[in-house]
Amino acid sequence: MKFNNILQDIERLVGLELKAINPKTANLTVTEVDHKAQKFFFKLSSNGRIQSRPFAHLETIWNELLVNSVANVEAVLEGANSSRHVPETIIANLPYVEHFKYDRKKHLYLSGDETHRLGELKEAKPSDVKKLKSALDNLKSFDRIEFSNEFEKTLAGFDAALKEARVKFPGEFNTSKLSFIENSFNELLNKLKGTYVEPAFLESRPSDHISTLDSLEDTIELDAPEIIGYEGGTLPEIEGNEDYSDELDDNNQLSTARIRFNPTTVSLIYDRLLHKEIELQPDFQRKGRIWSAHNKSALIESILIGLPIPTFYFAERLNGSWVIVDGLQRTTTLFDFISNQFSLKELKFLKDLNDKCFDELPRPYQRKIREYQLHCHIISIKKDSDTMVRELFQRINTYGVKMSYQEIRCALYPGSSVKFLRYIAESKQFQVATFGKIQPKRMKDMELVLGAIAHILFGYKDFSETKFDSFLTKAMQALNKKKHIVAHWPDPGTILLSPNSEIDSWPTYNESKSDPLFNELLSRFNSALELAIDIFGTSRFKKEVGGTVVSKPLFELIVSVFALLEPKYIGKLKDSKKEFKTKFYKLVNGSIDSYVDWESEHYKELERGFEYSISQSTGKRVTIIYRFDNFISLLSDLLGEKLKIQGILEKNDQ
Repeated sequence: MKFNNILQDIERLVGLELKAINPKTANLTVTEVDHKAQKFFFKLSSNGRIQSRPFAHLETIWNELLVNSVANVEAVLEGANSSRHVPETIIANLPYVEHFKYDRKKHLYLSGDETHRLGELKEAKPSDVKKLKSALDNLKSFDRIEFSNEFEKTLAGFDAALKEARVKFPGEFNTSKLSFIENSFNELLNKLKGTYVEPAFLESRPSDHISTLDSLEDTIELDAPEIIGYEGGTLPEIEGNEDYSDELDDNNQLSTARIRFNPTTVSLIYDRLLHKEIELQPDFQRKGRIWSAHNKSALIESILIGLPIPTFYFAERLNGSWVIVDGLQRTTTLFDFISNQFSLKELKFLKDLNDKCFDELPRPYQRKIREYQLHCHIISIKKDSDTMVRELFQRINTYGVKMSYQEIRCALYPGSSVKFLRYIAESKQFQVATFGKIQPKRMKDMELVLGAIAHILFGYKDFSETKFDSFLTKAMQALNKKKHIVAHWPDPGTILLSPNSEIDSWPTYNESKSDPLFNELLSRFNSALELAIDIFGTSRFKKEVGGTVVSKPLFELIVSVFALLEPKYIGKLKDSKKEFKTKFYKLVNGSIDSYVDWESEHYKELERGFEYSISQSTGKRVTIIYRFDNFISLLSDLLGEKLKIQGILEKNDQ
């Protein structure tokens, strides 16, 4: 059923007083549906004033219902108050839409049949609610990356079985093995189907619609809109800090002395790592050892059953040592398993090997792993520098899994900034303040730190970049100008998983040997974290009291403002923390009016609130200025003095 069809039903609502799902919310009456203007007009019982909203609000909700059968209007529209309430009420009063609560939030449900009269509300039956909640729970826990890996392994197994059948038995197929693989396909398919409930009458779904419920998968660390990389955009250009002249050939092209195919064995790779002849983690590399136990075990199982694994790429320095360009997770997994650092888990084919480490495997299995042949490309570089290696890393990884924005920044702008961001992200202060929930995968933790550091450096008033990525790049370039930073890791590449780790597992920082700018940034950053813990408690950096999701824009806002707050105000703020916290969350949920209006008339007309500025288009100047001005105005109102928040470098320029 297309949106134009349901407009006919919405026209039948004209003149009826429609109740909202929340009984405390005002009723509304649709007064007109204007197809030419693509708007509908309505009035609320609370004020009687005629207002309008675009069809697009209704259509967005309807498309979400078509795709997922359920929709949380607040998540779909990212609006508050009447911006959300009006379209939600209209859709809920259609005879084939019901409502229910999930995770303390209202949801609409496209039932598929007319279950109640037009212009009335109907709560979904308990049996339907149970199914819907189960589907949403499954969607929350559904890991698409893990699923992709499982599916890819199954396809590889299927392909291997077909090849075996064609080569060894050209006249027949190995039906037993094919049957086993077919069952694996069915298991994966059922896992996917368990994430949604589909009404029978829906014959097709729009293939080009991206579900906003996809954002539910990342509730463990950051809000989805911010994970994607703010406003997207092209990669930043290199601004003349790198000198490629040593790596250029006569045609001004990046050159290598030699690229050779070098088949080697797992045992030889292990030997090189044991003698520190392979560099695991240069500044531009992704984090080491971030694979789950399931993924690591799957790699070992693939080797044991004879499946091929992807090609490795190494750059060879002048002294003969190697730098991993592509294959970091696979390399560390092989080394750690042979070193008995983990045991096998969740094996699908060799289940009798579950819970066994390398030394516990039968000798034939150990030999099969050690002698397994790896396909490696060795790239010899002319000069003993990282310039060529970074270029190779960037190009090779571009053709594989798409790199995150922070991974690209670290590849293009290596130096002291990378070391500084990594130190903070792995420090105990950061881990404790963020509940140990910000995953190092794809450098999400470093990007979170960088956002706050950038505002501490430059403030917010003069933000003029068209892309937030450019703002973060500018911060890394500024930090790279300061060469001296001394930080040490007990075990390079170790990933800290818990704020309760032993003290000797945390990185250390040498203030006396580091540039004063790094010392000041670190001191302000850690003081801001302590103040946030004191003021907000367990609700710090979250959009609601008792919430579970760390909001990236809130983290950047709170940490940078608290870091730049003059010491004389901190004691007074602590004394009034209960009042401040209460007013802050009222500002977020729209219970109190914003302190400062939008710069843009467009946002004023749409009646956007503070919650919108920390949820949508968060990297635009208009939303940055709005949320900072409101937060600082709230502080000023509480402290009784107009605050002026300026970045460290912003002050130095004056």
